[in-house]
Amino acid sequence: MKKILALIMIFSLCAVLFGCKSGDEQSAPPQSQKEYRLGFAVLPSKTGTEVAFKAVFAAVITDTDGKIVKCVVDEVDASPDMNDFSESIGKEFPTKYALGADYGMASASPIGKEWSEQAKAFADYCVGKTVKELEESLGADGKIADLQASCTIYSADLIQCVKLACQNATDTFTAAGEVFLGMYAYCVMSASSVPATAAENGTAMFSCEMAATASDKDGKVYKAYIDEIESYIAFDNDGASLEDPDTVPVSKQTQGKAYGMAAASPIGKEWFEQINALADYCAGKTASQINGSVGEDGKVADLTSSCTVHAKSYTNAVIKALENAK
Repeated sequence: MKKILALIMIFSLCAVLFGCKSGDEQSAPPQSQKEYRLGFAVLPSKTGTEVAFKAVFAAVITDTDGKIVKCVVDEVDASPDMNDFSESIGKEFPTKYALGADYGMASASPIGKEWSEQAKAFADYCVGKTVKELEESLGADGKIADLQASCTIYSADLIQCVKLACQNATDTFTAAGEVFLGMYAYCVMSASSVPATAAENGTAMFSCEMAATASDKDGKVYKAYIDEIESYIAFDNDGASLEDPDTVPVSKQTQGKAYGMAAASPIGKEWFEQINALADYCAGKTASQINGSVGEDGKVADLTSSCTVHAKSYTNAVIKALENAK
């Protein structure tokens, strides 16, 4: 009888403990929502007499105090073969980060690291810092002393681009748990490019589409940003640029109303207004949902009153950014 009573007491105690544990798990408060901001910037370079499109890209997620939570940087150097210009027409120029080991910096680097590795070290260094703290870390040589073992590339332009991205991070979104940052840039020398001849100057047209995303662990978009640059460079038959060496191309988002699409638009909206409507439409969707929303005509049927531009390449950029998210 004593053994039976003891067993009953043990089972009763286990039931009480199990019930308490289950109740605790069920009543555990959900993760608190926090406010963040997504920012993106592109910083084109002056190219002097060179026929090329060069730019630095930066995307950030910041908290409401301006402290960087996630950061990614990249660069592109799109330079056609001036000895065989026609072969470069339609060519895609991958970014340095996308090239990875194919960029070929490691063998010439004093620390034996590829550009992509050094750029990642720089981006990781930005996390937890404000723009002011980043600027204070930059030495007179344009490098960061704290990163001498992991990043020896010139960092002044990278910091300037991160600063612009932080300044552009104005719209907030809320999220619980970790947020993921993705960025993508696609640069091609357009079919509109024309070789130079003895009688006529040539034109190199570079088109660069860019996207940045903030997403959750399941790949659902919190916030998206899209931009594009078109750079036209006239050059002579000797391959020298005829453009003002002090001019730099300006992105369509930066041009704003000066881009001048509204007058020709069937809905009377500027490029930046339409592309921002597309970016807003991506919020709350996954890559597959975004891809599925684009019709055979390359447009999004749900956006007939707010975005009539051909959207396929832009949604592809957003999807690629999501694939790059980390």
